[in-house]
Amino acid sequence: LETHYQSMPTSKICELSIKELGLDNSILFIWTTSPKLFESKEVIDAWGYEYKASMIWDKIKHNVGYYVSVRHEFLLICTRGSCLPDNPKLYDSVITQERTKHSEKPEIFYEIIEDIYKGKKIELFARKKRIGWDSWGNQINGN
Repeated sequence: LETHYQSMPTSKICELSIKELGLDNSILFIWTTSPKLFESKEVIDAWGYEYKASMIWDKIKHNVGYYVSVRHEFLLICTRGSCLPDNPKLYDSVITQERTKHSEKPEIFYEIIEDIYKGKKIELFARKKRIGWDSWGNQINGN
C-alpha cells in the first residue's frame, strides 16, 4: 500500500479533545470511506455527537477495492444539541466531482457547509488554511 501521509489509529482519533472543543450546540461533518464506515461511528460517539445524515462524494474515477471498485466517500453529518442549519436550503445528498490529489476534498463541500452554517468553523487534519476557518493539521504551511 502506498502511504500518502501519516495516519492515526481510530483509538487515537477518539482520544482527541474534540468533545471539549465543540460547543453544546454544534455540528460535525466527518469524512469516511466504506472500509472505515463503522469505525467512524466510534469517533462520533467519543466526540459526543449523534449521527443524523450523510452525503456521498461520487469521485467518478474508480479506486481498486477488495469487493467492489469503490468510487465514493461518505460525509457524515452529526450534531450535538440543537443546531439546525442557518440556511434551510436542501442540497442534493450525492455530489459528483472528479477526484484530484490524494485525499483532497472538492471545494463544493466547503461551499455547502459555509452556506448552510454561518458560525465558527474548524477543519481538523486540514491540508491548507481556508479563509474564515480555523485549520489544524500537520500538513499546513509545509509542516
